[in-house]
Parts: sequence; structure tokens; C-alpha cells
Amino acid sequence: FEDEPLARATRELAVNLMQAETEPGVIAARAMDKQLIAGHPYARYATPETVKSLTREDIVKLKASLMTKDRLLVTVVGDISPNDLASDLDALFGSLPASSTLPDVPDAQPAAAPADPLVVKLPIPQTLVTFSGPGLKRNDPDFYAAYVLNYILGGGGFSSRLMDDIREAKGLTYGIGTGLSAQRHMQRWTGSASTKNATANEVVKLVKQHIGDLGRDGPTEQELADAKAYLTGAYPLNFDTNAKIAANLMSLRQDDLGVDYISNRNGFINGVTLEDVKRVAAKYMKPEAFTFVAVGQPG
Repeated sequence: FEDEPLARATRELAVNLMQAETEPGVIAARAMDKQLIAGHPYARYATPETVKSLTREDIVKLKASLMTKDRLLVTVVGDISPNDLASDLDALFGSLPASSTLPDVPDAQPAAAPADPLVVKLPIPQTLVTFSGPGLKRNDPDFYAAYVLNYILGGGGFSSRLMDDIREAKGLTYGIGTGLSAQRHMQRWTGSASTKNATANEVVKLVKQHIGDLGRDGPTEQELADAKAYLTGAYPLNFDTNAKIAANLMSLRQDDLGVDYISNRNGFINGVTLEDVKRVAAKYMKPEAFTFVAVGQPG
């Protein structure tokens, strides 16, 4: 951490953070966190002022806590033997401290969803609508049913209910999607869409309607079959480059799934039944449990 590179990095980061403060996605994420988990470490974010206040000693101290052997995960893809790899890893990481002194992070306890969307005024021609509801842990037995359900709701691109209705049928957005966020200390069902300011409220209403419909009735047999066919058929594309292989292996390590997950994963998806998805939908697809944030000038 020499003086000149550190000063340059600090300046660049401060400028980037200043720009980020005007971006609708950043504004929406911060508003969502403030509403749901104010005071939790997940809700913290850097500002130009906090970055400029850092000293070299702060950064060196944090590095010693973050970069430790007990926090290190390594995946390697390529033409190298285990023995050669071991010596290289020792040379690169052998001097790291054995363990971290970082404190444990508590699980987040999200606040109840407000009845109306949170509106953050921003003079832009479109409104960004984001939404977040309760999710589930990666090791939850219902995760795969939720994963399939998410594809049907908004994770399947043009094959999802939200895209099919809100974009294709009604033309209210260029794109809308949902996802499962399974952080270690907070699990959420998330989604977002951009639309004209005048139609933002309609988009919120339609998203709530589709969430409620799935919660009440669940998906159809055909929707389930289509979701399973895509999710299993597309999985091999995650391994068509070394970079993708390494990234996916790292995900397995981080989620404690085991290397045999690659062979077993499609079986987990195919094992999801319509009853499973309906049960999970009834538990999680509750529009009143979703928090909505609208950034723009919704009218």
C-alpha cells in the first residue's frame, strides 16, 4: 500500500461513489436496505467521505483480518498437477495469518413490508421499481422448489409470467425479472423492472397480482415441465469455459454443496413435484410480504 497508488485508488473510488449516488439502482437498493434492515451490517455502504477518511493503517489492519488462511477458498482449472499447485499456493498464501479476528455478523431481521411502495423522487423519464420479499436459505429442503417457482414467476426471461404479461401483453416494460438472494445472514426474493413514470403504479399492482395468483393457485403442470426442462437443459452451459468452471466450483465451495453436486443437481430439479411448488408458493408468494421501492417520478 504505497502512498501514490493508495491515493490514486482513493480518488478513483470516491469519484465512482459520487456517480453511484445518482444511479437509480443504487438509490433503490439503499432505500430497500434502510427500510428492511436499518442498522445491520448488510445495510452499510461506503460514501466519498468515508473513503477519503481512511488511513493506510486502517487498510493494513483490515487486510490482516480479511485475508487469512481460514477464510481462503481456492479453485483451480487448468493443466497443473496437485503437487505443483500445492507449492504455488504455499508461495502465494503461506505467509497469511492463520485465522481472522473479524466479529461474527448477526442474522438480519427484516422489518415488515409497508402497505405502499417507498418512493424516492428522482428527475428521470422512467421509474425503477424494485421489490423484495422473504426468501430461504441455500440449504433449505424447499430451495429447489423455490428455484423452479422463481423461474416461473420472473426468472425465466420470456418464459416467465411477469415478462409474458407486463412486457409482452401490456408493453409496460422492456424487461422484468426476479431472483433468489441467499446471503448467509439474510434471504430474500427480489425483482425489478423499469417503466414509464405514468405506469409505475400499474406495474406494482400487476406484480402483486401475479405473486398473489401464484400463492393462491400455484403454477400449472405445463409451467412446471417447461421450467424443469430449461433449468436442467441449460445447466451444462455453465461449464463451457475454464472461467465458468472455476466460478461454479467456487460457488459450490461457498455453499458447502460438495463436488458431486454437479452430477446430482439436475436430479434435484427433476425431483420437484407440482405439490412441492404449490406448497412453497403458498408460503412465500404473499404480496403483502413484499416491500416495493420506486425510484423516479411515479405518477
